[in-house]
Amino acid sequence: MCSFFHYNLVVVFVCVNYGAEYGMGGQPSIHGDVYSFGVLVLEMFTGKRPTNELFGGNFTLNSYTKAALPERVLDIADKSILHSGLRVGFPVLECLKGILDVGLRCCEESPLNRLATSEAAKELISIRERFFKTRRTARR
Repeated sequence: MCSFFHYNLVVVFVCVNYGAEYGMGGQPSIHGDVYSFGVLVLEMFTGKRPTNELFGGNFTLNSYTKAALPERVLDIADKSILHSGLRVGFPVLECLKGILDVGLRCCEESPLNRLATSEAAKELISIRERFFKTRRTARR
């Protein structure tokens, strides 16, 4: 499993999910790619797949994550993230909220309401930079 909280962040993206519009006869597009990326982000940080037995009907990985934001983020976060040796004082809650929010905004039902790929990248980089700044400050 990849970890956002690693010094040498390397992201490998393989498109395995399809945007909601594909199931409705829509054409492949960059909007579908961003949807897939959002699902991947939600999977990585919750540790749950969209096909998990927990989900069914209208209860999806997206609705599960939405229901937890912002107050119950730690309840849905993959426990391996929480036990990865983070230093005391690290703002894990704020980082997780930001990351999951990006994932959800990439997974909007309407392709036109989804984050652009460049915006998702900018937001995730900003979260990473805040993390590194916090880590450097905490070490001093």
